[in-house]
Amino acid sequence: SGLTFSFFMFLILLVWYINLVSELQACLLLADFAYSYPEDSSDPFRTMEIGSAAVEIGGGVLVKAMDSAVKETHRMTLAFGQSSSEAGRDEGTESFLEHLRAVHERLSDTQHHNRREVGEKIFIRAICYPHKIFMIGVVVIRLALLAYMAGAGTIFLITTYSYADLLLNAVALAFVFKLPELFYHMLVRHTEKEELESVEPLEFTSSLPKFEGFMSIIMTKNALALLFFPLLCYVILAWNYFFTIAPVREALQCLCYQTGPRCLTQKFMTNAWWDEHWAEVARKFPTSSAAF
Repeated sequence: SGLTFSFFMFLILLVWYINLVSELQACLLLADFAYSYPEDSSDPFRTMEIGSAAVEIGGGVLVKAMDSAVKETHRMTLAFGQSSSEAGRDEGTESFLEHLRAVHERLSDTQHHNRREVGEKIFIRAICYPHKIFMIGVVVIRLALLAYMAGAGTIFLITTYSYADLLLNAVALAFVFKLPELFYHMLVRHTEKEELESVEPLEFTSSLPKFEGFMSIIMTKNALALLFFPLLCYVILAWNYFFTIAPVREALQCLCYQTGPRCLTQKFMTNAWWDEHWAEVARKFPTSSAAF
């Protein structure tokens, strides 16, 4: 409850809330991007590209196998003769083969077109609807975690009563918001990182309200750090002192020293009361009192 420790806790809370503002700004930016960026109605799961890879691997083998089967059928029918219905089936097989060859060539050309040269820049013009829904879900989860961390982190800090523990707890809380970046560096492969670095900056018209004049200054992170958060930290520390620390301190002073404006023990638990109390204990427990 000392002034020096209260000021140190004030600074720790201030840094903690500024860190929360950075996370809130990231959530709002992601939500704005999901809402405002142009939408693409094409296949979001790239089914054609995946199919082209499968066709390129197995399609050529399939075409060659069916070509061999048709040639063998022609050889057998020339040797033993064939009916008109069998000839119709051979014509249908040839037609199917021609169609399969055309699909295979088209998908192979598509995959070749989608290949990217090393160092080539990537331009993202639009995102698909499922991608937007997924990003909105991420924003909701991050905002819920942000609200929980704001409350739990504040309680975690104001219930710490030593300099070393307070500093270590603040570092632990700040580390929580660095976990996504740590996971990115540890778990994402180098090829995916290079591909992401090749993406050009995404530009779009923001849907967030634009403040002008005095409000444009008030709503900045610097203004919040200099005006709103110091007041918030002062209110939290004052509330914690008057409703948590002061009652416990008064109770301990009353119990140990029998002092305090609302302490009743100094009126009833006088020296005469304690003499009578211990005399009553000695009468009820004579063996125990004799041992002492």
